[in-house]
Amino acid sequence: MHEISLALAIFDMVKGILEEKEGKEVIELEIELGELTMISPQQLQFTLETIFEDEATFKNCKIKIDATESIFECKKCKHSWRPDLSSRSPMISHLENLSCVHCMDNYFTSMICPCCGSNEIDVLSGKECVLKGIKIRK
Repeated sequence: MHEISLALAIFDMVKGILEEKEGKEVIELEIELGELTMISPQQLQFTLETIFEDEATFKNCKIKIDATESIFECKKCKHSWRPDLSSRSPMISHLENLSCVHCMDNYFTSMICPCCGSNEIDVLSGKECVLKGIKIRK
């Protein structure tokens, strides 16, 4: 249930920005969420909506969550690829057991490049969790 702590952190951050900008209402939030964060966009959306419904300044806020696909790159041959994270992939059972980003980093950096066989892999995208935009009514 990382979604709850993430939603509360987003709420606190946006509330601080609203006060700093002397805004009256938050109209829209745009969040970029990488698929490797293991955060469910639907659960995050629901949690934010639940938190926001009791706050007059957030009550009508539209929440937009953009998913970022994961892309890996081989440090040796520079080949980049999108891993198969479907439920049919053997990788997904390992992902479900990883409870922290550090463990995920270790797992992904122990992967093998499908092009040259090197195990020197970088995760180029998919770990992001970014508050990309806030629209405020003054």
